[in-house]
Amino acid sequence: MKLRWWGLVLLVVLAVSSGAGEDPVAPDPHLGRWQVVRSQDVAQVHDGWSTPVYLEVSELGWGESIFVSPDGKTIWYMYYPGKDLLTDIENGNFVDDTDIYFSKSPDGQFRTQQKLDAFFASEEQISASGVMIDSDGHVWYNSNHEGLVNGDWEHENIYRDDQLLPFNDPVKTYANPHYCQARDELWFDSIVDTEISVLKHAAANGFEGRPVVAPHPINSENEDVQDSQPWLSADCDTLYFTSNRHKIGRYFDGPGIFRSQRLGEDAWSEPELMVTSRVAVGDPALTADGRTMFFVQHFEKDGEFRTGLFFTQKRR
Repeated sequence: MKLRWWGLVLLVVLAVSSGAGEDPVAPDPHLGRWQVVRSQDVAQVHDGWSTPVYLEVSELGWGESIFVSPDGKTIWYMYYPGKDLLTDIENGNFVDDTDIYFSKSPDGQFRTQQKLDAFFASEEQISASGVMIDSDGHVWYNSNHEGLVNGDWEHENIYRDDQLLPFNDPVKTYANPHYCQARDELWFDSIVDTEISVLKHAAANGFEGRPVVAPHPINSENEDVQDSQPWLSADCDTLYFTSNRHKIGRYFDGPGIFRSQRLGEDAWSEPELMVTSRVAVGDPALTADGRTMFFVQHFEKDGEFRTGLFFTQKRR
């Protein structure tokens, strides 16, 4: 059962808009059922990490593409107001586009959310996701703002704030950007949910260079493996990413989260599995000290799907 879990929100555009301001968590009539589902599919984490904590803001709708501030007190993510985006896509029952939201929480509970009303991050009838905030406050994300071709949204591009970056290809979808300033590298999905690429000397060349495919073992040599959603530490030497390389041939081949260390300019250690689950996990993002990891988990029950935003912490 090969499923593309993480790129399905791309190119989803409808006219219905969502409200602005802060939204309180509303009761879900199926909450009890999905609590049971979550309890039966607790994500397995690497030795030394704590049992994942479910964020209450997950009850508001479908969340993906999570990113966290260095201090862990603010998260940004893609938000869709329906509960089951996968089924809505399959049935054509979209209730909105996808926008970028954020949630602040000094106590780590993340109970409310607010739309990121800037640039093209929450533009009406336009979808955005894959958010990343760099140390200078620039907002990186992918959007189909420029992707309208013959009346249909056919691809997405990577933006920094309101700038369409010039390396974008007019016929390809680039997504899930992560800019690492220490090495001036822009990492992203060059084939959505399938292949990771890198734009080197990115800012130095005005983002006009040509991306190169990230080397093996970051991208697997197995064509059935899907590698995506890179996140790098501030020194650019630790890479977390999403891959299904550990599940090839299984009924649910949804991805897990892997970690690799840079050994040289284009050399990386064999990726180590950090988080996995029965269905799928992905979208890794860590705090500056590397001790708290946020991620997204998918759940399935009787053909319905939900997502949840989680974090796990190092015990030592």
